Amino acid sequence: MSFLGTEFIFDGTSSYEYGLCLYSRIDNASQDNTSWASNVKMFEDRPYRRYRSYCYGGSVQDSLEFKLVFGVSEDRKATFGEYDHWEMQKIASWLTGHRDYRWLEIVQDDLSRVRYHCYIDSLEAVEVGGRHWGFSCKVTCDSPYGYLSPQEFSYDVNGSATVTLHSLSSCNDPYSPVLTIKQNGGTDFSIENVTDGHRVFTLKGIPTGSGTITLDADHGVLTCESGLNLYPYCNFKFPRLLRGDNQLILTGSGVYTFTCEFPVNVGG
Repeated sequence: MSFLGTEFIFDGTSSYEYGLCLYSRIDNASQDNTSWASNVKMFEDRPYRRYRSYCYGGSVQDSLEFKLVFGVSEDRKATFGEYDHWEMQKIASWLTGHRDYRWLEIVQDDLSRVRYHCYIDSLEAVEVGGRHWGFSCKVTCDSPYGYLSPQEFSYDVNGSATVTLHSLSSCNDPYSPVLTIKQNGGTDFSIENVTDGHRVFTLKGIPTGSGTITLDADHGVLTCESGLNLYPYCNFKFPRLLRGDNQLILTGSGVYTFTCEFPVNVGG
């Protein structure tokens, strides 16, 4: 089976609230073997009579998918028995039909910090003896990875500071965090990642009174409390983290906070 835990939490609601728990198998419905979706698709040409390809690079394109099987808990079974259709529609409304991705957590010791950004479809009732005792469904994630819960790394800088930030990402590509800078009278800020080939992100001549600066490095969205347009002061080399230790040189006057939801290759 994929998971050893019995409880799951979807969109902030525990399965226990519906009297449901995870099972490895109910009748002929069973969880799949643990799967990973971090395969790379290569873009290449293979000319006639050439034994090696011309490779232009690769891309991780598949999303993680896995099957869940869940059904009535022992407490629920002893008190209320199987599910009727009215209860089944409440469960279906909780799990399916959303128009965006939601968070799924499996309550299990070795997944205590992991959650999946996903949607649920192919929900089917599992019948035993003509009675509804459980469900099976397909979980489709927005990437090949699960994500660690958000973690903040804060550094109080007055002039210059060298710090080491460890990225727990499983992905071999750089990870882009969310950065906030709480100004303390300074107008020039920079982040040099020595580990990333001395890549330097700079903000120069920020107007005083801009307030706390926020950069979503993944989407390239740069904002501040005052609503000013800060892009003219930016060099657009947004900070990123390589897998493992990153030696960062922070300059300026303020509090730097990196918020990270590291992608992790834990399968499903």
